[in-house]
Amino acid sequence: MEKKAAKPREDQRVRLTKQMIQGAFLELLNQKSIQNITVKELCERAGVNRGTFYLHYHDVYDLLDQMQKALLAELNALLDGTPVLFINTPRETSGAFITALVQFFDNNRELCAVLLGENIDKKFLAAVIDAPRDKSVREYRALFPNASRQKIEIFYYFIAWGFIGLIQQNLRHPSAFSFKTLVSSAERIITEGVQFLAEPDG
Repeated sequence: MEKKAAKPREDQRVRLTKQMIQGAFLELLNQKSIQNITVKELCERAGVNRGTFYLHYHDVYDLLDQMQKALLAELNALLDGTPVLFINTPRETSGAFITALVQFFDNNRELCAVLLGENIDKKFLAAVIDAPRDKSVREYRALFPNASRQKIEIFYYFIAWGFIGLIQQNLRHPSAFSFKTLVSSAERIITEGVQFLAEPDG
């Protein structure tokens, strides 16, 4: 019984250790590219020994990979529970969907500012862009059955890249515009732009 009671405390220590390592890693990524970060300096900044680091990660690239995967898993969980469109009003984009996305990036601001910053991993950026794709394309096809998949994907990628660009701009320059402004602007742009899917090809 005592061993079972001790396990949560052990898990908490592991979580705290990982938080310390990841926090120090983000600080270093703000200063230099990952190629110039050593496990030694990372451990010194985090206040842990290298043996502890290697219990959880193979190297700094594995650390980055785990952080990216955790963020994507959280994003996908959010997307699974949020509709893209109001079902009965196909010309309107769900404000809840945009708000949820913006809130996600705001809640993970420090991490996203680094992962979506100047030293961005292009594969990770592509994964973020593609995360809502299948869900969005599926819902748009249901609401605009006469629109081709190609047309819907053109619309999706145009909106997705623009949206991420706005998120990146806000993460770099928070005073440029508020997330509230971003939400209302993005919703209006998409609501007006979605009419493109209702127009005949030609």
